[in-house]
Amino acid sequence: MTAVFTAAYEGLTAEQARLYRLLGLYPGHSVDIGQAVCVAGADPETAQELLYALEDAELLEEGEDGRYRFLGEARDHARAQALHVESEAEREAVLERCVDYYVTGAAFADLAVMGERRLRVGGEAVRRPGAYDPFEGPDRRGHALGWLIVERLDALAVLRAAVEHGGMAHDAWQLAESLTALHLNHRLPEEWVSCCALGAEAAAADENPAAEARLRALLSRPLLDLGEEERARAELDRARELADATGDARLRAFVLGLDGRYWQASDPDRACAAYESSLALNEQAGDARGAALSRTFLGWGLCAAGQYEKAVPELRAAEEALRGLEDPRGMGRTLAVLGRALEGVGAHEDAVRAYEDAVNALRECQATHYEAEALEALAAWTAGPGEDEDAARVQLARALELDEEGGSPRADFLRELLAEH
Repeated sequence: MTAVFTAAYEGLTAEQARLYRLLGLYPGHSVDIGQAVCVAGADPETAQELLYALEDAELLEEGEDGRYRFLGEARDHARAQALHVESEAEREAVLERCVDYYVTGAAFADLAVMGERRLRVGGEAVRRPGAYDPFEGPDRRGHALGWLIVERLDALAVLRAAVEHGGMAHDAWQLAESLTALHLNHRLPEEWVSCCALGAEAAAADENPAAEARLRALLSRPLLDLGEEERARAELDRARELADATGDARLRAFVLGLDGRYWQASDPDRACAAYESSLALNEQAGDARGAALSRTFLGWGLCAAGQYEKAVPELRAAEEALRGLEDPRGMGRTLAVLGRALEGVGAHEDAVRAYEDAVNALRECQATHYEAEALEALAAWTAGPGEDEDAARVQLARALELDEEGGSPRADFLRELLAEH
C-alpha cells in the first residue's frame, strides 16, 4: 500500500502535496474546509479544490457527514512525508494553527451556548481585536452546539496534542474550559473526563490556580456519573484548596456548588450547607446568575432532605431570577427540581406543569441531558394510577434516546424501566 500511496502522492501538484503532508501532521482524524484552511493557510475556495484533488487521487475520502478522512494507511504515509520534507518550524506552526483554530472556535461556541454571564477564567479569544464570531444569527446557540458536537473528537485530539507539546499550556486549558459548554448540555462522560483532566494538567503547567480549580471541580461531575467517587472527592478537595487560595468569591462559590453535588445523595444536610455557602459567596460577588443557580441546588438539596416546603420558595425565587436573566437552560433545570418539590407538598397538578415547562424549555435550548431527566420525572408521574401509561412510555422512550446519544450511564436503567411498561 505504501507504493500505491507514493505513486498517488508523486502525481500531485506542489500545492496539493503540501496539504497532504500537512494533514498528516493534523492531530485529529477528520477535516472539513475549516481545518484545511487552518492547516494550509489557504483561502476557502482553494482549500476545497485541494481537498477534491486529494479525494480524486484516492488519498482522502469524503464521508456522509461532509468531512474528509484519510484512506487506509494514507495518514501514516502523509505524516512520514511531512517529517521528511517540512521543517521543524513548519511542523510546529501547523500545531499552533490547529490549536488557535479550536481555541477560537470553542470560545465563541461557549459564549453562544452558555451566555455572557457564565463564570469563565479564560475565553481570551473572543476579546481579541477583530475577532470574528462564526455563530452569529437567529439560532446562534443551536449552531454553536452543533459545531461542538461535530468537532468534539478532533478538538479533544488537538487538546491532547497541545498538552503533550508542553509549550502550549495556556491555550490548552482555555480550550478545555470552553469545550465543557458541550458537556454541560450533552452528557458524554468519558470524553468530559479526558477534556477536564487534560485541561487541569495544562492549567497546572501554566501555573494558573483559578483555571486548575475550575477544571478540577468540573472534572468531578463526569467522574460521579461514572461512579468514580473516590477520584471525584480528590479532585474537589484539590479544587477547593486552589480556589480558596485565589480569594475569588465567584470561583469559591462555583467549587462549593459542585462540592454540594458530591454530597447530594449521601448526606443532603452537608450538601445544603455547601449550597448555602455558595449562595452567600455569589451574592457577595454580585453574581445574579450564580446566586440563582445556587438557590436551585439548595432547593434540590432540601428536596433530598425531605424539606419540600422550604424548597419551594427557594426554587420559585431561582426560577424568577433565571427567567429575568433570560437563561432558559438554568430555568428549565430549576423547573424540573420545582416539580419534585411541588410533588413533595402535594401540589400534584402544579408539579406536572412544572415538569412539562421544564421539558419544553430544555428541549428548546437543546440541553438534552437535562431534558432526559425532566422527561423521566414527568413519566414517573404520568405512569401513576389512573394516568396515561402510553404517554409515559413515549416520555421514557425519548429520555432513553437522549441518554443513549449522550452516553449517559442512566441509559441501562431507563431501558429496564421502559421494559416494565
